[in-house]
Amino acid sequence: MGCSRPTSPSFASMSEAVSPDLTSRLAALFPPGSDADALQTALVAQGFGDMATCKDDPSVYHAAFRQTGGGFAGPYPIEAVVAWRRTEDGHVEWTKGFVSYLAP
Repeated sequence: MGCSRPTSPSFASMSEAVSPDLTSRLAALFPPGSDADALQTALVAQGFGDMATCKDDPSVYHAAFRQTGGGFAGPYPIEAVVAWRRTEDGHVEWTKGFVSYLAP
């Protein structure tokens, strides 16, 4: 998520399943040109972990938040991933958010 897609023909017609709500919140809080370290600090403070960079582009970072447990009445298991590109001078170039819900 946020990293380049495989070049296989089976992936050619697929687009990223970006969460419009999360992506717009990220853009409002961390618009292009904002401090990438501040974004990472905010994500860690909110429970995001598994920070990593994309194998094919080390300027693209991603972090995941996982909520487990719950039952029929909720809260349902959820995974949110935030991806961003960090410029050479430490600023945010873009952000994207992805959210997956899993039914119990």
